[in-house]
Amino acid sequence: MAGIWERVRPTGAFEHRLPILPFKTELTGLALGLRTLADLKTTLQSIYEGNIFSREEVDDIEALAVNIAEGTTAQRLIYSARLEWALMAAEFGQITEVEFRTALGI
Repeated sequence: MAGIWERVRPTGAFEHRLPILPFKTELTGLALGLRTLADLKTTLQSIYEGNIFSREEVDDIEALAVNIAEGTTAQRLIYSARLEWALMAAEFGQITEVEFRTALGI
């Protein structure tokens, strides 16, 4: 399945890898009401200097943004912790894409 998984998994092309910390930071800012989806997209595009995301990647990013911005503050912070776990576990090859998507609800 195409999408953001291809940017975080360890076997992906290095030049297309998604730096996890800026991605997680932007999504956490979104959860806390400090950033917007437009801010997140601008930051990611600046990191990649014009490397365009596929439609599937944008769909995943938008789904993550919706998921992290919903619910109570506690629910958003729990999702943030789940996001961090899933991104790190994916990067270290500890989970599959199915487990990644299931954990994040995407």
